[in-house]
Amino acid sequence: MKRTLPTLLVAVTLAACGGGGGGSDGGTATDSGTSGTTGGTTDGGTSSSSGSTNGGLPSTVNVTIASVGVHPAAVAALSAKGIRPPSFIGYDVVLQGVSLGATGAVITTLDAQSITAANQNQPFVFNNVPVGEITDAGIPCCSLGLISALVPPPLPDGGSATGTLTWPADCSALDGGTVDGGYSWDTFITAGSQIHFERPSVDVTGGASFALPMSYVTMLDCAAGQKPGTLYNSGGSSPSGFALLYASQSAAGQGSAIAGVSFTASSLSPVYYAADYSSTASAQTTANGVATITGAPSNIATATASGGPGNFPSRELSTPPDSAYQVFYCPNCAQ
Repeated sequence: MKRTLPTLLVAVTLAACGGGGGGSDGGTATDSGTSGTTGGTTDGGTSSSSGSTNGGLPSTVNVTIASVGVHPAAVAALSAKGIRPPSFIGYDVVLQGVSLGATGAVITTLDAQSITAANQNQPFVFNNVPVGEITDAGIPCCSLGLISALVPPPLPDGGSATGTLTWPADCSALDGGTVDGGYSWDTFITAGSQIHFERPSVDVTGGASFALPMSYVTMLDCAAGQKPGTLYNSGGSSPSGFALLYASQSAAGQGSAIAGVSFTASSLSPVYYAADYSSTASAQTTANGVATITGAPSNIATATASGGPGNFPSRELSTPPDSAYQVFYCPNCAQ
């Protein structure tokens, strides 16, 4: 059954890479509306793809989002300050296909499942995802892969809760103003991550869909001496969101964070953070494994990484306004 969901603007990849990396593309992402009927389940069981083949590729596959929750870097940082992230119960796990259209990337919503208290710790399985279907933009879906994100359900008026975020006036908000252990202004920003980097030829498993709390993004801004909300939309004549780069020991942001990783992104300068986010750091990740990049142009900036226990393949990224893109690096994982 088709579902109308808020537009999710995220970066996409042009690199045909497998495994736990993240990446992005060039071109403006445009939501082409809902497309496809998938009938997903949340039983976490083993699944197999179905459907006829098209050019040697299946027209449908099954997709498993293995990990759903708050980004692990945010959980660690907020827990250290005694901050409890907001609940994502009631949010949707959204699966989107990325295609290359005539004017850039086209994002097509394929399916969504609601998160409940009963299923929040289970894998989310989407069956018979139409990865070869013709999209509303008139092109085959998913040539550039799949994206997953947690987004709030549409408001009664059809708008999105993330469209009217009210950021705290200053960094003192991180030190008080709690309501029932959570910050009265805290919610999740629009964020997504790539779970597959080309049109799937087999079922997709092991992806992650993480939410980013405003309180954590505020912590990043404050560490850099910026007004809360700056990363999310840098403003000016060329507003941009940001890419959150995270190095960890296991794929899709799992396992311990890795210190000593340096990122290079064309002419852009990654920002690193002190382990406790009290300030920025220089040259490489600290124990939190985190870096951010803003201002990546839509015509692609290539990010590479080195250090830690190994080297990473290059990734391509862009940072659309009012959005975050989560990039995962795992040097010990198959790429």
